[in-house]
Amino acid sequence: MSQDEVFKLLLKRTKFLVPPLGTLLIPVSYYPVTMEESASEVVVDMPDKALSWRFPVTGITEQKSDKIDYKFRIKARETFEDVITLPLEGLQIEEEESFFHEIVVKDKDLQKMVEKSFKAVALRNILANAEDPLQFNIRFEPYKPFKTTIEFLVYKATGGRWKYNILLEARKPELDDIITIECEMNRQACVSFKLCNQFKGYAEFHAYFTPESDSVFSLKPDKGTLEPFGYEGTPFFITYSPTEYGGSKKAMLIIETDDMQWTYGIKGIPPVYKPPEAIRARIDNKRKGSIRKKAGKDFVKSNLRAGPTSP
Repeated sequence: MSQDEVFKLLLKRTKFLVPPLGTLLIPVSYYPVTMEESASEVVVDMPDKALSWRFPVTGITEQKSDKIDYKFRIKARETFEDVITLPLEGLQIEEEESFFHEIVVKDKDLQKMVEKSFKAVALRNILANAEDPLQFNIRFEPYKPFKTTIEFLVYKATGGRWKYNILLEARKPELDDIITIECEMNRQACVSFKLCNQFKGYAEFHAYFTPESDSVFSLKPDKGTLEPFGYEGTPFFITYSPTEYGGSKKAMLIIETDDMQWTYGIKGIPPVYKPPEAIRARIDNKRKGSIRKKAGKDFVKSNLRAGPTSP
């Protein structure tokens, strides 16, 4: 099929009267039958051909997937790596063809996060047989939780595009640490720690307790700048102020930058009760020696020997 046949003007007539500063809409259809790129040109002439406008038109043939082709789910701050194969449906080649790829993030708010956490490297990007698939090494290494769907586009150098859908999901990471604070009721106790950015550069941060956290905890600072990796670190102070008797109190502390998230479990407990040691009185109630010996003479024994006495 020629280029003129794949493009068609969807107009019932070819002559129009356009008023000053007016607009002419020219619908064009594209109907390809092979995976290739096509080009044409729409020409608009004045009746006397004093003026002429030319509009280049490029048609890209696309094989689009309507499902999620791959799903990558891991916890944040873990790494997933695998090799995937992409079959190219409708591919027709007579000699070697080269290919390149592109990643499109639908949620623009997550553009930078995806770019830093998801990488695809072509292991096979030249094909001589249409039945062979392309191969890519996939590495997914998110630093904070997020979920989004991206488009993985494969282009043939001579024209044609294949679109695949990939789900990326970074779940909540493991706790970085559990911080225990001990304090008596109606008093305050404070602990502190220091934190550096994961990368070699300063980073703006936002720190907060999750909504389900007990209100007896407070934090300073709740925003600021983290020092780069390798520095002493930015100090954080957590205060625990219990106001009632009861069990332990809990909170979840989140510290996050544009690229990273840290999670700490906070636990407030009362002091360990140590009952006083009882002082046991030691009384020496043991008889020392014989009473008879202390008397000097055993009168009972002496009287028995003497026998009965007369009245």
